[in-house]
Amino acid sequence: YTQMSKHSILQTLRNAEQNKQKQLFLFNLSLDALPPEIGMLEHLEHLDLSDNCLSSLPPQIGELKNLRSLNLECNNLQELPPEIGNLQFLEELDLSRNRLQILPNEIGRLTKLRKLNLRTNQLSGLPETLKNLGKLTGLDLSENLFLQLPIVVGYLKQLTQLALSENKLSALPPALANLTRLNHLDISYNNFNRFPDVIVSLCQLSFLDLSYNKIEKLPPQIEHLSNLDTLYMVENQLQQLPAQIGRLTHLRSLDLSGNKLTTLPHTLTQLYGLHEFDVEDNPLKAPYKKILELGIYALSLYMSRGIDFCSMPKVLHLDFDLPDNMHIPVKQYLACFGQYVQQCAPFRISAETTSSEGKLHLELVSANAPDTDEMCLLLYEYLLPLISYEKRKRAANIPKNNTDAPKEWRLQQQWVYKCLQLYGIGKTDFINTIKQMLCRITAGMPLHES
Repeated sequence: YTQMSKHSILQTLRNAEQNKQKQLFLFNLSLDALPPEIGMLEHLEHLDLSDNCLSSLPPQIGELKNLRSLNLECNNLQELPPEIGNLQFLEELDLSRNRLQILPNEIGRLTKLRKLNLRTNQLSGLPETLKNLGKLTGLDLSENLFLQLPIVVGYLKQLTQLALSENKLSALPPALANLTRLNHLDISYNNFNRFPDVIVSLCQLSFLDLSYNKIEKLPPQIEHLSNLDTLYMVENQLQQLPAQIGRLTHLRSLDLSGNKLTTLPHTLTQLYGLHEFDVEDNPLKAPYKKILELGIYALSLYMSRGIDFCSMPKVLHLDFDLPDNMHIPVKQYLACFGQYVQQCAPFRISAETTSSEGKLHLELVSANAPDTDEMCLLLYEYLLPLISYEKRKRAANIPKNNTDAPKEWRLQQQWVYKCLQLYGIGKTDFINTIKQMLCRITAGMPLHES
Protein backbone atom coordinates (compact mmCIF):
# COMPACT_ATOMS: atom_id res chain seq x y z
CA TYR A 1 0.00 0.00 0.00
CA THR A 2 1.14 3.60 -0.53
CA GLN A 3 2.62 5.67 2.29
CA MET A 4 -0.56 7.68 2.58
CA SER A 5 -2.75 4.62 2.61
CA LYS A 6 -0.43 3.04 5.16
CA HIS A 7 -0.74 6.03 7.43
CA SER A 8 -4.48 6.07 6.93
CA ILE A 9 -4.93 2.40 7.73
CA LEU A 10 -2.69 2.62 10.79
CA GLN A 11 -4.70 5.54 12.09
CA THR A 12 -7.88 3.58 11.51
CA LEU A 13 -6.48 0.64 13.48
CA ARG A 14 -5.40 2.87 16.37
CA ASN A 15 -8.82 4.47 16.54
CA ALA A 16 -10.44 1.05 16.54
CA GLU A 17 -8.16 -0.06 19.39
CA GLN A 18 -8.83 3.03 21.47
CA ASN A 19 -12.57 2.77 20.96
CA LYS A 20 -12.54 -0.98 21.59
CA GLN A 21 -14.46 -1.45 18.38
CA LYS A 22 -16.18 -4.76 17.79
CA GLN A 23 -16.65 -4.19 14.06
CA LEU A 24 -14.22 -2.93 11.44
CA PHE A 25 -14.96 -2.51 7.74
CA LEU A 26 -11.96 -2.17 5.45
CA PHE A 27 -13.46 -3.40 2.20
CA ASN A 28 -12.76 -2.05 -1.27
CA LEU A 29 -9.73 0.03 -0.27
CA SER A 30 -7.21 -1.48 -2.72
CA LEU A 31 -5.12 -2.77 0.18
CA ASP A 32 -2.30 -5.04 -0.95
CA ALA A 33 -1.01 -5.73 2.54
CA LEU A 34 -2.33 -5.73 6.07
CA PRO A 35 -0.09 -4.18 8.78
CA PRO A 36 0.92 -6.28 11.80
CA GLU A 37 -0.87 -3.75 13.99
CA ILE A 38 -4.08 -5.53 13.10
CA GLY A 39 -3.27 -7.81 16.01
CA MET A 40 -3.89 -4.98 18.49
CA LEU A 41 -7.67 -5.16 18.07
CA GLU A 42 -8.38 -7.66 20.82
CA HIS A 43 -12.01 -6.55 21.12
CA LEU A 44 -12.77 -7.01 17.45
CA GLU A 45 -15.55 -9.48 16.63
CA HIS A 46 -16.28 -8.72 12.97
CA LEU A 47 -13.66 -7.86 10.35
CA ASP A 48 -14.42 -7.18 6.68
CA LEU A 49 -11.41 -7.07 4.34
CA SER A 50 -13.27 -8.01 1.16
CA ASP A 51 -12.59 -6.54 -2.28
CA ASN A 52 -8.95 -5.68 -1.72
CA CYS A 53 -5.68 -6.88 -3.22
CA LEU A 54 -4.29 -8.86 -0.30
CA SER A 55 -1.96 -11.69 -1.32
CA SER A 56 -1.16 -12.77 2.24
CA LEU A 57 -2.14 -12.16 5.85
CA PRO A 58 0.24 -11.27 8.68
CA PRO A 59 0.67 -13.85 11.47
CA GLN A 60 -0.81 -11.26 13.83
CA ILE A 61 -4.23 -12.04 12.37
CA GLY A 62 -4.26 -14.92 14.84
CA GLU A 63 -4.21 -12.50 17.78
CA LEU A 64 -7.80 -11.44 17.21
CA LYS A 65 -8.96 -13.78 19.95
CA ASN A 66 -12.58 -12.57 19.99
CA LEU A 67 -13.16 -12.55 16.26
CA ARG A 68 -16.50 -14.08 15.27
CA SER A 69 -16.57 -13.38 11.52
CA LEU A 70 -13.83 -12.73 8.98
CA ASN A 71 -14.59 -11.71 5.41
CA LEU A 72 -11.70 -12.01 2.95
CA GLU A 73 -13.75 -12.36 -0.20
CA CYS A 74 -12.28 -11.15 -3.47
CA ASN A 75 -8.58 -10.80 -2.70
CA ASN A 76 -5.45 -12.43 -4.12
CA LEU A 77 -4.72 -14.80 -1.25
CA GLN A 78 -2.65 -17.81 -2.26
CA GLU A 79 -2.20 -19.20 1.25
CA LEU A 80 -3.28 -18.67 4.82
CA PRO A 81 -0.92 -18.33 7.80
CA PRO A 82 -1.00 -21.20 10.33
CA GLU A 83 -1.99 -18.62 12.93
CA ILE A 84 -5.45 -18.59 11.39
CA GLY A 85 -6.10 -21.57 13.64
CA ASN A 86 -5.84 -19.35 16.72
CA LEU A 87 -9.19 -17.73 15.98
CA GLN A 88 -10.96 -20.21 18.18
CA PHE A 89 -14.17 -18.19 18.46
CA LEU A 90 -14.52 -17.71 14.72
CA GLU A 91 -17.96 -18.71 13.45
CA GLU A 92 -17.96 -17.42 9.87
CA LEU A 93 -15.04 -17.40 7.44
CA ASP A 94 -15.40 -16.17 3.87
CA LEU A 95 -12.42 -16.94 1.63
CA SER A 96 -14.29 -16.92 -1.67
CA ARG A 97 -12.81 -15.50 -4.88
CA ASN A 98 -9.15 -15.88 -3.99
CA ARG A 99 -6.31 -18.03 -5.35
CA LEU A 100 -6.00 -20.60 -2.61
CA GLN A 101 -4.56 -23.94 -3.71
CA ILE A 102 -4.27 -25.49 -0.26
CA LEU A 103 -5.56 -24.91 3.25
CA PRO A 104 -3.36 -25.17 6.36
CA ASN A 105 -3.99 -28.05 8.74
CA GLU A 106 -4.55 -25.46 11.45
CA ILE A 107 -7.90 -24.61 9.97
CA GLY A 108 -9.16 -27.69 11.79
CA ARG A 109 -8.74 -25.83 15.07
CA LEU A 110 -11.62 -23.49 14.25
CA THR A 111 -13.99 -25.72 16.19
CA LYS A 112 -16.72 -23.09 16.52
CA LEU A 113 -16.89 -22.42 12.79
CA ARG A 114 -20.41 -22.63 11.38
CA LYS A 115 -19.99 -21.29 7.84
CA LEU A 116 -16.99 -21.72 5.54
CA ASN A 117 -17.05 -20.21 2.07
CA LEU A 118 -14.25 -21.38 -0.23
CA ARG A 119 -16.01 -20.64 -3.50
CA THR A 120 -13.93 -19.67 -6.56
CA ASN A 121 -10.44 -20.75 -5.56
CA GLN A 122 -8.00 -23.33 -6.95
CA LEU A 123 -8.51 -26.06 -4.39
CA SER A 124 -8.30 -29.73 -5.36
CA GLY A 125 -8.08 -31.18 -1.84
CA LEU A 126 -8.89 -30.49 1.80
CA PRO A 127 -6.90 -31.19 4.98
CA GLU A 128 -8.01 -34.16 7.09
CA THR A 129 -8.22 -31.82 10.08
CA LEU A 130 -11.36 -30.35 8.56
CA LYS A 131 -13.28 -33.18 10.21
CA ASN A 132 -12.79 -31.40 13.54
CA LEU A 133 -15.20 -28.66 12.48
CA GLY A 134 -18.04 -30.35 14.27
CA LYS A 135 -20.33 -27.30 14.26
CA LEU A 136 -20.02 -26.49 10.55
CA THR A 137 -23.46 -26.15 8.96
CA GLY A 138 -22.59 -24.45 5.67
CA LEU A 139 -19.75 -25.33 3.27
CA ASP A 140 -19.28 -23.85 -0.19
CA LEU A 141 -16.66 -25.51 -2.41
CA SER A 142 -18.08 -24.33 -5.73
CA GLU A 143 -15.87 -23.22 -8.61
CA ASN A 144 -12.74 -25.07 -7.60
CA LEU A 145 -10.71 -27.89 -9.16
CA PHE A 146 -12.03 -30.95 -7.33
CA LEU A 147 -11.93 -34.16 -9.35
CA GLN A 148 -13.08 -36.11 -6.30
CA LEU A 149 -14.84 -34.86 -3.22
CA PRO A 150 -12.57 -35.45 -0.19
CA ILE A 151 -14.01 -38.06 2.16
CA VAL A 152 -13.44 -35.69 5.06
CA VAL A 153 -16.60 -33.83 4.03
CA GLY A 154 -18.59 -36.87 5.12
CA TYR A 155 -17.43 -36.28 8.72
CA LEU A 156 -19.13 -32.87 8.88
CA LYS A 157 -22.34 -34.31 10.29
CA GLN A 158 -23.91 -30.96 11.16
CA LEU A 159 -23.86 -29.74 7.57
CA THR A 160 -27.19 -28.48 6.30
CA GLN A 161 -25.91 -26.76 3.14
CA LEU A 162 -23.27 -28.07 0.75
CA ALA A 163 -22.42 -26.34 -2.54
CA LEU A 164 -20.17 -28.22 -5.00
CA SER A 165 -21.11 -26.66 -8.33
CA GLU A 166 -18.64 -25.97 -11.13
CA ASN A 167 -16.00 -28.53 -10.26
CA LYS A 168 -15.01 -31.66 -12.17
CA LEU A 169 -16.78 -34.21 -10.03
CA SER A 170 -18.13 -37.41 -11.54
CA ALA A 171 -19.06 -39.23 -8.31
CA LEU A 172 -19.80 -38.61 -4.64
CA PRO A 173 -18.25 -40.66 -1.82
CA PRO A 174 -20.53 -43.01 0.15
CA ALA A 175 -19.43 -41.17 3.30
CA LEU A 176 -21.82 -38.39 2.35
CA ALA A 177 -24.60 -40.61 3.69
CA ASN A 178 -23.48 -39.44 7.15
CA LEU A 179 -24.83 -35.97 6.40
CA THR A 180 -28.26 -36.74 7.74
CA ARG A 181 -29.05 -33.07 8.38
CA LEU A 182 -28.28 -31.90 4.85
CA ASN A 183 -31.19 -30.04 3.27
CA HIS A 184 -29.45 -28.10 0.47
CA LEU A 185 -27.17 -29.77 -2.10
CA ASP A 186 -25.88 -28.14 -5.27
CA ILE A 187 -23.76 -30.29 -7.61
CA SER A 188 -24.60 -28.49 -10.84
CA TYR A 189 -22.04 -27.93 -13.60
CA ASN A 190 -19.99 -31.07 -12.98
CA ASN A 191 -19.26 -34.27 -14.90
CA PHE A 192 -21.86 -36.66 -13.48
CA ASN A 193 -22.98 -39.31 -15.96
CA ARG A 194 -25.35 -40.96 -13.51
CA PHE A 195 -27.38 -39.91 -10.53
CA PRO A 196 -25.13 -40.35 -7.44
CA ASP A 197 -26.56 -43.26 -5.42
CA VAL A 198 -25.69 -41.69 -2.08
CA ILE A 199 -28.11 -38.82 -2.64
CA VAL A 200 -31.20 -40.97 -2.09
CA SER A 201 -30.07 -41.56 1.51
CA LEU A 202 -30.13 -37.82 2.26
CA CYS A 203 -33.73 -37.87 3.37
CA GLN A 204 -33.78 -34.31 4.73
CA LEU A 205 -32.96 -32.71 1.37
CA SER A 206 -35.35 -29.94 0.40
CA PHE A 207 -33.20 -28.42 -2.38
CA LEU A 208 -31.30 -30.45 -4.99
CA ASP A 209 -29.60 -29.03 -8.07
CA LEU A 210 -28.01 -31.42 -10.58
CA SER A 211 -28.24 -29.10 -13.58
CA TYR A 212 -25.69 -29.10 -16.38
CA ASN A 213 -24.41 -32.63 -16.01
CA LYS A 214 -24.87 -35.67 -18.25
CA ILE A 215 -27.29 -37.70 -16.15
CA GLU A 216 -29.45 -40.04 -18.27
CA LYS A 217 -32.03 -41.18 -15.73
CA LEU A 218 -33.34 -40.71 -12.24
CA PRO A 219 -33.49 -43.79 -10.00
CA PRO A 220 -36.82 -45.05 -8.65
CA GLN A 221 -35.33 -44.57 -5.17
CA ILE A 222 -35.69 -40.83 -5.62
CA GLU A 223 -39.02 -41.35 -3.87
CA HIS A 224 -37.04 -41.50 -0.60
CA LEU A 225 -36.41 -37.75 -0.88
CA SER A 226 -39.85 -37.10 0.49
CA ASN A 227 -38.97 -33.64 1.83
CA LEU A 228 -37.77 -32.34 -1.53
CA ASP A 229 -39.16 -28.90 -2.30
CA THR A 230 -36.98 -27.95 -5.28
CA LEU A 231 -35.43 -30.18 -7.94
CA TYR A 232 -33.37 -28.78 -10.80
CA MET A 233 -32.22 -31.09 -13.60
CA VAL A 234 -31.61 -28.52 -16.34
CA GLU A 235 -29.48 -29.55 -19.35
CA ASN A 236 -28.91 -33.23 -18.66
CA GLN A 237 -29.61 -36.29 -20.83
CA LEU A 238 -32.86 -37.49 -19.25
CA GLN A 239 -34.96 -39.57 -21.62
CA GLN A 240 -37.70 -40.53 -19.18
CA LEU A 241 -38.81 -39.98 -15.62
CA PRO A 242 -39.54 -42.74 -13.10
CA ALA A 243 -43.13 -43.11 -12.00
CA GLN A 244 -41.91 -42.72 -8.41
CA ILE A 245 -41.34 -39.02 -8.97
CA GLY A 246 -45.03 -38.65 -8.25
CA ARG A 247 -44.35 -39.49 -4.61
CA LEU A 248 -42.37 -36.29 -4.05
CA THR A 249 -45.53 -34.67 -2.80
CA HIS A 250 -43.73 -31.69 -1.20
CA LEU A 251 -42.24 -30.65 -4.53
CA ARG A 252 -43.04 -27.05 -5.44
CA SER A 253 -40.45 -26.35 -8.16
CA LEU A 254 -39.35 -28.82 -10.84
CA ASP A 255 -37.10 -27.76 -13.73
CA LEU A 256 -36.40 -30.41 -16.37
CA SER A 257 -35.65 -28.08 -19.28
CA GLY A 258 -33.03 -28.98 -21.84
CA ASN A 259 -33.27 -32.78 -21.64
CA LYS A 260 -34.43 -35.52 -24.03
CA LEU A 261 -37.85 -36.26 -22.60
CA THR A 262 -40.48 -37.38 -25.10
CA THR A 263 -43.23 -38.24 -22.61
CA LEU A 264 -44.11 -37.53 -19.00
CA PRO A 265 -45.37 -40.02 -16.40
CA HIS A 266 -48.98 -39.74 -15.32
CA THR A 267 -47.82 -39.73 -11.71
CA LEU A 268 -46.85 -36.07 -12.12
CA THR A 269 -50.53 -35.36 -11.51
CA GLN A 270 -49.96 -36.36 -7.88
CA LEU A 271 -47.67 -33.34 -7.34
CA TYR A 272 -50.50 -31.15 -6.10
CA GLY A 273 -48.19 -28.51 -4.63
CA LEU A 274 -46.17 -27.95 -7.81
CA HIS A 275 -46.04 -24.21 -8.57
CA GLU A 276 -43.13 -24.04 -11.01
CA PHE A 277 -42.71 -26.64 -13.72
CA ASP A 278 -40.43 -26.24 -16.73
CA VAL A 279 -39.82 -28.76 -19.52
CA GLU A 280 -38.75 -26.34 -22.23
CA ASP A 281 -36.36 -27.61 -24.89
CA ASN A 282 -37.42 -31.25 -24.67
CA PRO A 283 -38.61 -33.25 -27.71
CA LEU A 284 -41.99 -33.86 -26.08
CA LYS A 285 -44.58 -35.47 -28.29
CA ALA A 286 -47.77 -33.59 -28.99
CA PRO A 287 -49.86 -32.41 -27.31
CA TYR A 288 -47.56 -31.94 -24.31
CA LYS A 289 -45.78 -28.86 -25.59
CA LYS A 290 -48.92 -26.82 -26.21
CA ILE A 291 -50.61 -28.04 -23.06
CA LEU A 292 -47.59 -27.11 -20.93
CA GLU A 293 -47.84 -23.55 -22.20
CA LEU A 294 -51.16 -23.40 -20.35
CA GLY A 295 -49.57 -24.48 -17.05
CA ILE A 296 -49.35 -27.42 -14.68
CA TYR A 297 -53.12 -27.48 -14.04
CA ALA A 298 -53.81 -28.03 -17.74
CA LEU A 299 -51.19 -30.77 -17.82
CA SER A 300 -52.70 -32.42 -14.77
CA LEU A 301 -56.18 -32.49 -16.32
CA TYR A 302 -54.83 -33.93 -19.55
CA MET A 303 -52.81 -36.65 -17.85
CA SER A 304 -55.42 -37.63 -15.26
CA ARG A 305 -58.66 -37.17 -17.19
CA GLY A 306 -57.66 -36.83 -20.83
CA ILE A 307 -58.89 -33.23 -21.04
CA ASP A 308 -56.94 -31.43 -23.75
CA PHE A 309 -57.28 -27.68 -23.30
CA CYS A 310 -55.47 -27.14 -26.60
CA SER A 311 -58.37 -28.68 -28.47
CA MET A 312 -61.12 -27.72 -26.07
CA PRO A 313 -64.47 -27.12 -27.84
CA LYS A 314 -65.86 -23.64 -28.29
CA VAL A 315 -68.92 -23.30 -26.09
CA LEU A 316 -71.41 -20.51 -26.53
CA HIS A 317 -74.27 -19.86 -24.11
CA LEU A 318 -77.25 -17.73 -25.18
CA ASP A 319 -80.26 -16.84 -23.07
CA PHE A 320 -83.38 -15.46 -24.75
CA ASP A 321 -86.54 -13.91 -23.31
CA LEU A 322 -89.22 -16.06 -24.88
CA PRO A 323 -92.91 -16.52 -24.03
CA ASP A 324 -93.58 -20.03 -22.78
CA ASN A 325 -95.99 -20.83 -25.65
CA MET A 326 -93.18 -20.22 -28.17
CA HIS A 327 -90.70 -22.64 -26.61
CA ILE A 328 -91.81 -25.79 -28.42
CA PRO A 329 -91.80 -24.50 -32.01
CA VAL A 330 -88.51 -22.60 -31.57
CA LYS A 331 -86.80 -25.55 -29.88
CA GLN A 332 -88.03 -27.87 -32.62
CA TYR A 333 -86.62 -25.55 -35.25
CA LEU A 334 -83.25 -25.22 -33.46
CA ALA A 335 -83.01 -29.02 -33.30
CA CYS A 336 -82.05 -28.99 -37.00
CA PHE A 337 -79.40 -26.28 -36.64
CA GLY A 338 -76.59 -28.86 -36.49
CA GLN A 339 -77.64 -30.36 -39.83
CA TYR A 340 -77.80 -26.90 -41.34
CA VAL A 341 -74.26 -26.11 -40.26
CA GLN A 342 -72.97 -29.43 -41.53
CA GLN A 343 -74.23 -28.54 -45.02
CA CYS A 344 -72.95 -24.96 -45.23
CA ALA A 345 -69.78 -24.83 -43.08
CA PRO A 346 -66.53 -26.83 -42.84
CA PHE A 347 -67.12 -27.59 -39.17
CA ARG A 348 -69.83 -28.93 -36.89
CA ILE A 349 -71.96 -27.36 -34.19
CA SER A 350 -74.29 -29.12 -31.80
CA ALA A 351 -77.18 -27.25 -30.20
CA GLU A 352 -78.84 -28.01 -26.88
CA THR A 353 -81.89 -26.11 -25.62
CA THR A 354 -83.46 -25.98 -22.18
CA SER A 355 -86.39 -23.97 -20.88
CA SER A 356 -87.29 -22.06 -17.76
CA GLU A 357 -90.15 -19.67 -17.10
CA GLY A 358 -90.00 -16.96 -19.75
CA LYS A 359 -86.50 -18.03 -20.85
CA LEU A 360 -84.99 -20.20 -23.53
CA HIS A 361 -81.41 -21.31 -22.89
CA LEU A 362 -79.31 -22.31 -25.88
CA GLU A 363 -75.86 -23.91 -25.75
CA LEU A 364 -73.82 -24.24 -28.92
CA VAL A 365 -70.75 -26.50 -28.88
CA SER A 366 -68.13 -26.93 -31.60
CA ALA A 367 -64.78 -28.71 -31.48
CA ASN A 368 -63.46 -27.12 -34.65
CA ALA A 369 -65.24 -23.83 -35.25
CA PRO A 370 -62.80 -20.93 -35.73
CA ASP A 371 -64.47 -18.88 -33.00
CA THR A 372 -67.81 -18.14 -31.38
CA ASP A 373 -68.41 -15.19 -33.73
CA GLU A 374 -68.64 -17.64 -36.62
CA MET A 375 -71.07 -19.72 -34.60
CA CYS A 376 -73.22 -16.63 -33.96
CA LEU A 377 -73.23 -15.73 -37.65
CA LEU A 378 -74.51 -19.13 -38.66
CA LEU A 379 -77.21 -19.06 -35.99
CA TYR A 380 -78.28 -15.63 -37.19
CA GLU A 381 -78.54 -16.84 -40.79
CA TYR A 382 -80.52 -19.87 -39.67
CA LEU A 383 -83.11 -17.84 -37.73
CA LEU A 384 -83.40 -15.02 -40.23
CA PRO A 385 -85.91 -16.72 -42.63
CA LEU A 386 -88.41 -17.08 -39.80
CA ILE A 387 -89.15 -13.35 -39.76
CA SER A 388 -90.20 -13.42 -43.45
CA TYR A 389 -93.06 -15.75 -42.53
CA GLU A 390 -93.08 -17.26 -46.01
CA LYS A 391 -93.23 -20.76 -47.42
CA ARG A 392 -90.50 -20.21 -49.94
CA LYS A 393 -86.73 -20.38 -50.20
CA ARG A 394 -84.53 -18.57 -47.82
CA ALA A 395 -84.04 -14.83 -48.22
CA ALA A 396 -81.62 -13.54 -50.84
CA ASN A 397 -79.16 -12.30 -48.20
CA ILE A 398 -78.26 -15.90 -47.25
CA PRO A 399 -75.00 -17.07 -48.87
CA LYS A 400 -75.46 -18.96 -52.15
CA ASN A 401 -73.82 -22.09 -50.82
CA ASN A 402 -76.79 -22.45 -48.47
CA THR A 403 -79.42 -22.61 -51.23
CA ASP A 404 -78.41 -26.14 -52.10
CA ALA A 405 -78.98 -27.35 -48.53
CA PRO A 406 -81.50 -30.16 -47.88
CA LYS A 407 -85.15 -29.35 -47.53
CA GLU A 408 -85.29 -30.55 -43.96
CA TRP A 409 -84.88 -27.19 -42.26
CA ARG A 410 -87.17 -25.51 -44.81
CA LEU A 411 -89.78 -28.06 -43.84
CA GLN A 412 -89.07 -27.12 -40.25
CA GLN A 413 -89.85 -23.50 -41.07
CA GLN A 414 -93.19 -24.54 -42.48
CA TRP A 415 -93.88 -26.64 -39.40
CA VAL A 416 -93.15 -23.62 -37.20
CA TYR A 417 -95.62 -21.51 -39.17
CA LYS A 418 -98.31 -24.16 -38.71
CA CYS A 419 -97.63 -24.34 -34.97
CA LEU A 420 -98.35 -20.67 -34.48
CA GLN A 421 -102.06 -21.13 -34.83
CA LEU A 422 -102.02 -24.35 -32.83
CA TYR A 423 -100.41 -22.61 -29.86
CA GLY A 424 -102.31 -19.38 -30.27
CA ILE A 425 -99.29 -17.36 -31.23
CA GLY A 426 -99.85 -14.20 -33.17
CA LYS A 427 -97.77 -13.76 -36.28
CA THR A 428 -96.66 -10.26 -35.37
CA ASP A 429 -95.68 -11.32 -31.82
CA PHE A 430 -93.72 -14.24 -33.18
CA ILE A 431 -91.83 -12.15 -35.74
CA ASN A 432 -91.01 -9.52 -33.11
CA THR A 433 -89.71 -12.22 -30.78
CA ILE A 434 -87.45 -13.68 -33.48
CA LYS A 435 -86.19 -10.19 -34.24
CA GLN A 436 -85.30 -9.75 -30.57
CA MET A 437 -83.43 -13.03 -30.64
CA LEU A 438 -81.48 -11.86 -33.70
CA CYS A 439 -80.66 -8.58 -31.98
CA ARG A 440 -79.35 -10.38 -28.95
CA ILE A 441 -77.20 -12.64 -31.09
CA THR A 442 -75.60 -9.68 -32.84
CA ALA A 443 -75.28 -7.60 -29.68
CA GLY A 444 -74.10 -10.53 -27.53
CA MET A 445 -76.78 -9.97 -24.84
CA PRO A 446 -76.50 -11.96 -22.63
CA LEU A 447 -73.65 -13.94 -24.13
CA HIS A 448 -70.59 -15.49 -22.59
CA GLU A 449 -67.94 -17.84 -23.93
CA SER A 450 -66.20 -20.65 -22.04
